[in-house]
Order: sequence, then structure tokens, then C-alpha cells
Amino acid sequence: QINQWVELVFDFSGTTATNYNRLQLWFDGDIAGGSVAGDVYYFDDVSKSNIAPPVETTFVPVNAATEVDLTNEISITSNTKMLNADGSEITDPTSLVELKLGDANGDAVPFKAAIDSNGKKITLIPDAMLSSNTTYYFAIKEGVAQYEVGGSAVSGITSSFTTTSAAAPNMVSYADNQGNADLISVQDTMGDPAPSAAVVPDPDNGANLVLQWDKGTSFGGWERIHYELDAPYDASKDDVFSIRVRSPHATYMRFKLANAKEDGDITAFKEVDADIVLIDQWQTLYFDVSDLEDTVSFNHLFVYIAGGDATARTYYIDDLKGPELQETASLNYAEQMLKVYPNPASETLYFPVEMIGSDVSIYDYTGRAVKTAKLENSALDIKNLQKGMYLVKVDKAVTKLIIE
Repeated sequence: QINQWVELVFDFSGTTATNYNRLQLWFDGDIAGGSVAGDVYYFDDVSKSNIAPPVETTFVPVNAATEVDLTNEISITSNTKMLNADGSEITDPTSLVELKLGDANGDAVPFKAAIDSNGKKITLIPDAMLSSNTTYYFAIKEGVAQYEVGGSAVSGITSSFTTTSAAAPNMVSYADNQGNADLISVQDTMGDPAPSAAVVPDPDNGANLVLQWDKGTSFGGWERIHYELDAPYDASKDDVFSIRVRSPHATYMRFKLANAKEDGDITAFKEVDADIVLIDQWQTLYFDVSDLEDTVSFNHLFVYIAGGDATARTYYIDDLKGPELQETASLNYAEQMLKVYPNPASETLYFPVEMIGSDVSIYDYTGRAVKTAKLENSALDIKNLQKGMYLVKVDKAVTKLIIE
């Protein structure tokens, strides 16, 4: 129609559009015989259909799934943003969803939940690993949420799955930051300069000690925490590692196993990523490396958080666990544990009398020697050392020391 108002309709229903925020209009474009210089067009009332697209919901695990891994993600994802029933933004969805044993009438399973920045994916984080050969039910409760497009109530969103009959993986504690006899010989940080890390009280539980990592801005955001195990982990046993993390933002953790510390010395490695969805709350992450050969010999572990993001932030790490270590390199670790007291200490550290005359070295958690001395008697003055976690070594005997 020429010189008349015409309504044009463009149907993109077959197109998947994510976060589009522009409209571009061409008149005639490159059509031969079309517009000429000086032609004038008028347009008005650009609008989008108010007919909501069909709601689609995706469950992980899929509904009625069987043989689900005990560390499997549990999530509900919609193709349409979800809001609270009153139309407000969802910030903490924990009270909006449920996780139960068996079915909707089963016992509640303790969990926390988070929603992604798009308001479309709710992830449920059980407080403990799932149980073997068990059916779980999860759902969005009735009458608590609505869809942003169309405003209809979120209803009938339920699913269930059954876990594998395999037993839970056997994991031992590598490092719990409590000063106990653990299975790491080195815990330090890597960066340029190396970022600081110190053992501090848990922000949520002052009776528990955790590692505070002040990630810096070097390495292009790939600064890391490095652990060297007392021996390579036994890859012929269960292949699941876990670590607790408390992050100030939603991001991800990369967990790396390798056969050396420095990049130039590494000849074999394995990396696994996991999402951190809880903000300023403790979340346990699991890393499954069962695809590795049973013959691998990795004794170096690396933790990256928000890799590639060179923003200075503070994270908390605790309870690093994994498979048992190889027996061939166990080194009778318990027999080599150095006995010192008190621990924690503040001013004076006492050693077994049979060690008088030996050389003692104390290292901080960056691996830097902060004190060396010859034991003239059983007492060593440590008043000049700052509060934190240290490694004390006399010959081949070692122990972790907390100075408070």
C-alpha cells in the first residue's frame, strides 16, 4: 500500500533469541528498483506480541531418571523468567522449592537453593551427598511463583529420580585447616606476586578454622591455590574429590590434578569445573575424574576460582578431600609426625627432648621459611611470628602449627 498506514507483522516464533535488545529496520534494502534518494518513510507503534510463549521446563536429572550419580546436579530450568507470586524478583528460592525422599509426602531433605541471574534456573544444593539406591522428589511449591511473561502461576513443576546402587565414594581428608595430621606436605598460593592466604576463623562458625584466600589481579585472573600431597592419590580407588568454598559471588571453580607444580614441568594433568551458585554461603563442590586411567600418578592439586577474572576478591576454602593415597609412597606419615606442644601456641613451642641439638625450620603457607634455629633446649621462642598456620619441620619429621 502506497501513502497509507499499513501494519506489518514479523513472526520470529521459530527463532531462538537470547538477550536480544535491538531492532533494526531496512526500507527496500538492496532490492533493485526500490528507494531513491529523497524518499521519506514514516513509522510508528513498534510493539511486541503480548502472547506468552509456551512454557518449557527442564529437569536435571530428567524426570524418572535412574542410576543417577550421588553428586549429580539437581536443578529446574524454565524458558521464561520466574518471579515471586507477588511479582517481585526471586533472590533466595530455598523456601520456594522442596526436596524430599520418595515422593511429595516423603521426609524433607535439608538443602539450600540458588537462582541464576536470568531468573530461569533454580539449583538445589543438598546439605550432604545423596544416598545410594534412593528415590528423590523435587519441585517448585504451588502458589509461590509466577512467570514474568504472561503472569501465569508456576504450577505442576515436579520431578523425581533414583540414585545409583553404587556405594558412596570413599574420601579421606587431605586438609581441614585445623592443625591436625593431614595428607599435604605443601599448601601455598601462586601468582605474581603470590596472593595471601591465612588460616582464620570460619565467618559462619568461629570454632572452625578455614583458609582465607585473598585472590589478586595477576596471572590474567588465573591465580591459584596449590597443594602437594604426601604421595600421589590412588587412581585405582574411588575417583571423587570434594572441597568446601564460600564465595562473595556466583562463579565457578576449576580443580586441576597434575604431576608437577610449575606449568613448565607439568607433563600430565586433568581439569574439572564446577559451578559456585551459593553467595556468601558454604557450598561443597564435587569433582569426578573417573575417566582417568588407574595408572596415573598425580600428587599436585590446584584450585582456581573465577579463572580469567582478574578481580581482587576474598574467598574461603575448607575440607579438601579425595581418594586414599598410594600405599607405595605412604612414607609411614603418622610415624614422621613431629610432636610439639602446645598447639595452638602463642609464645613458646616445646619439642621432644631427644630433638635437642637438631635444626628446626618453620614455614608459612606460602612456603617461605620464617624461622630457622638449632634447638638449644626443648623450648623455642615464637613470639615474633604472626598469627596463622605454619609447617614445622625437624629433619623428616613435620607437623602443622597454629599460632594464635
